[in-house]
Amino acid sequence: MEKLVTCSKIFYDREIIDKIKYLNQKIESLKRTQVFLEKPKIEYSSFEEWETTKEKAYQIIKNGLDQWIIDDNFEYCDMIEWGLTPGQRRNITYNTEKALNLITKENSKEWSENIANTITYGIEGFLNAFIQIGNWESIYSRLTPETMVELIYNNIIWQLDDERTSSCKILDYIPLYPCKGCGKKISSRYNCFSCECGDN
Repeated sequence: MEKLVTCSKIFYDREIIDKIKYLNQKIESLKRTQVFLEKPKIEYSSFEEWETTKEKAYQIIKNGLDQWIIDDNFEYCDMIEWGLTPGQRRNITYNTEKALNLITKENSKEWSENIANTITYGIEGFLNAFIQIGNWESIYSRLTPETMVELIYNNIIWQLDDERTSSCKILDYIPLYPCKGCGKKISSRYNCFSCECGDN
């Protein structure tokens, strides 16, 4: 009987240990998910600094697209079969991540990597939808490398921060800069709700 009790205790302890391991894995997974989903808050000295940084980041993305679509005719020609080629996919992700790291002042690398992958995946899905319905060759033949760059670039900017829509964009509420009226840190591009100055 004593052996049965000892054996039962060992199995019970093992079950507890396995449950603890499982819960710890779940907690780590949730922490990683939170890092990916939670927007970073980055302090800027002014709204102007935020806008200047954003423009530099957008230029990184644009230069990368120019390099892999306009300057590399081989990659552009392969787009007729692939939509986005593997090289373009890798480099659009790389340049978007680099731009996001600039915007976040290198403080949210995991978030930047996740968002860059998500944006590239969205573009790839957009182009592959035309391949699937049989319209891609017709669309591709009407575009120049320059218009292809504009198409993809505008898609990326629309996801990040298109001011023409009221829906929440990826970069909304990331920057924190002082209100010109009261000095309080704000994240709105429109105005400070504390003093209603409307200066920013």
